[in-house]
Amino acid sequence: MDFKNLLVPIDGSDYSLHALQEAISLAEKFDAKVHLIHVKYPNVPAVDSYLLDDVVESMNKYTDAILNNAANKVPEKFKGKKVLEVGTPSDRILDFAENNSIDLIIIAAKGLGLGIGGRIFGSVSQSVIQNAQCAVLVCQKDYNKEK
Repeated sequence: MDFKNLLVPIDGSDYSLHALQEAISLAEKFDAKVHLIHVKYPNVPAVDSYLLDDVVESMNKYTDAILNNAANKVPEKFKGKKVLEVGTPSDRILDFAENNSIDLIIIAAKGLGLGIGGRIFGSVSQSVIQNAQCAVLVCQKDYNKEK
């Protein structure tokens, strides 16, 4: 199998950064592009009305920093698209993969998600595994150190 377009969902967790390192290793082997996606949940007006503008701005800067930090780790020759989406993470990841000819999604087994949908896998990775139209590689947080 030839992988030319790799997608790594980034949430800022150590798990997702480890998945990024795996993607970079694969990009070197296959001369592939590494695309990054960060998905944030939609703002809820009822909650936003209680937050100060400074808090909302700070949250947006944090989101940008997560994506930019990850992008800075990718060597220039392997850089693909870097996108920030709003919505349900698994849906946005799957849509991006389908619309951008992604050959392989490299996703962390767990992340910063707030849900408890999965016990072995996080709810986002579980949904991506079940619904992706391309190959999916699931990474544990540095499995060599956790043994």
